[in-house]
Amino acid sequence: MPKLDADARGTQHAPGAPPYERKRLPVVTDASQAKPQWWQQDEKDQDNPRREDNRTGCGRWHRLCREILRCPGSPAVARRLLPAELMKARARSLFCLLVLLATGAPSALAQTGGTFAIGPSLSMRRGMAAGTKGEISPGIQWRFGHGRNGWGWHYGLSWYSTDLDQPVGAEVAGFGELRVRPFLGGYGYSRRVGRTLFTAKLMGGYAINSFELLPTFDDRYRASLNASTISADASNTLVLKPDVSAWVDLSRKVGLNISLGYMVARPDVTVSSSLGRDTRQIKADVLMFRVGAVYSIF
Repeated sequence: MPKLDADARGTQHAPGAPPYERKRLPVVTDASQAKPQWWQQDEKDQDNPRREDNRTGCGRWHRLCREILRCPGSPAVARRLLPAELMKARARSLFCLLVLLATGAPSALAQTGGTFAIGPSLSMRRGMAAGTKGEISPGIQWRFGHGRNGWGWHYGLSWYSTDLDQPVGAEVAGFGELRVRPFLGGYGYSRRVGRTLFTAKLMGGYAINSFELLPTFDDRYRASLNASTISADASNTLVLKPDVSAWVDLSRKVGLNISLGYMVARPDVTVSSSLGRDTRQIKADVLMFRVGAVYSIF
């Protein structure tokens, strides 16, 4: 067995072999050279407005996870290989990741299951003119897709009915029930914040209306004006509805909707009797508030 000698540093080696030299990492003069290529590319793309993941929270979330998970080696190795400024950036990214997890902002936790959801709703309407009454009624709520940020087209129905009062002689009596069935379409803007999608839109359309006269009003009208026959109908009309709403994703398949809108409708109601025809424009404007929950079925 050959005899081993010790060099000045106390390291043993075989006679005739070159002295052991410890490999040293190259000295980096430019901080940008120490950054991996994928990191440098992300820095260039951060200010690119055309990149999709710079416009959506989902893309920023994925890039944030990639930046954290792709750190080479253990923290000790990372401290040797990466400059101090890069380690600070990763620490800030980790802090942002924890904040996003705490607030539930990642879209993976949102209502992402299926493309069509349906469920019950409760609507409350208040008449905005004298002689019109509101109502509270259950209904059905549905949702197609999950919405997106930006401008887009919107559609809806918003059918409702309201009870009317009209004077008969010197008294005010119940007149009848006006049913308004609008078909709406319009344009609006949506913005997602965390699990909530906020939307403001303006819709207009055409309403098919009908009117049902109360038997008590028929009797009073005949007695007060000595009319032999009486009938009533309502004309169709144009409608306008500004609306704001919020969709809250409670889970992958469950969503909650809250909306507030104002319906503008001015149909004409005509009362026909043996005395002639009496036409009056009815201000059937209503303030609408609705809350509903949906479950994604497919």
